[in-house]
Amino acid sequence: MKKLPKQKKRRIDEKDICRLKVPISAAISPNEKKVAYTVESVSKDKKKYYSQIFVADITSGQIRQFTFGKINDRELAWSPDGKQLAFISTRDRKTGIYVIPAEGGAERKIIEEDGAFTGLKWTPDGSEIVYTFRRNDSFWKKMKRKRKSRRCIAISTVYSTASTAPAFYLKTDFIFGKCLSKAVGPNS
Repeated sequence: MKKLPKQKKRRIDEKDICRLKVPISAAISPNEKKVAYTVESVSKDKKKYYSQIFVADITSGQIRQFTFGKINDRELAWSPDGKQLAFISTRDRKTGIYVIPAEGGAERKIIEEDGAFTGLKWTPDGSEIVYTFRRNDSFWKKMKRKRKSRRCIAISTVYSTASTAPAFYLKTDFIFGKCLSKAVGPNS
């Protein structure tokens, strides 16, 4: 066995950091033949982090990049039939939920709001996506300027994958320490 030449030790510098590609989240497909994962990198000016989606076929070893550009993709969730991949993405300072075909192609925006999405899950039949949403501080500042009431609304929403209209959501109002929850339909 050939020995490698001894290399001089050096400190990690900013160029090394910019070259790092770090996996930050992963989801295995229902048939356990594919793994979707996000890879995070640092911009060359070292001021922003970006993450894109990759999908690895476990049987063939093929890896494909699914999303590109100055975006932040996260919270991957396979549909129960394994034909779609839902994810949360921040693009142009707006956050939304997107769905992309499992074989690749163009992603479709389901919803985009000024706030934070988390807890992305598909319903067992794959017809809807469930998530939680919290409005950004900018929304509350705008409401304060308009002299609206001070209350925090946390919304758990179910969106049908067939349309962009909410099928159902749970609205929770926190008013002066009291928590009131009610189920609300799309026409409420």
